[in-house]
Amino acid sequence: MRALWLIIAFFIFAVEGLGQVDSSNIFLKSKGTWNYPIKNVSKIETIIDRNKEHGFTDPKNISFYANDCEDVKCVHEGKVILVTAIDTLFVIITKFGDYYITYDGLSKTNIKVGDYILVGQEIGLLGKNFNDEFCINVYLSINDKGLDASVWFKK
Repeated sequence: MRALWLIIAFFIFAVEGLGQVDSSNIFLKSKGTWNYPIKNVSKIETIIDRNKEHGFTDPKNISFYANDCEDVKCVHEGKVILVTAIDTLFVIITKFGDYYITYDGLSKTNIKVGDYILVGQEIGLLGKNFNDEFCINVYLSINDKGLDASVWFKK
């Protein structure tokens, strides 16, 4: 019996990590499945739209506009690693595996650093941008490399 336990213990320690979930792989598989962070979208603007209009390259974010203030929802689960205010608007950054999501443009939030937020969870209220429009910007990166956030949302 002791030999059986030794074999089991050896197997467990020898393959440690094989049974662990690869959170980055889970995140990658969610590509193209995300719901929008706001319900009543009046306009969506991507980096391609801005480059055509302004002739320059912005970060690879996607901006969601609405006609009125409304709740902003989490698009993918993750641990909150930063909540800060820039002027009058809040920025939240979440981490899941090697991926980071930044929500920029909240007028109010009750989320705190260390919270684990889930898909669809309310993270704050939509704020107004410098053009006086209700807008939330969503940035996505893997480690320190920006990704095109628009391809992660449902079409």
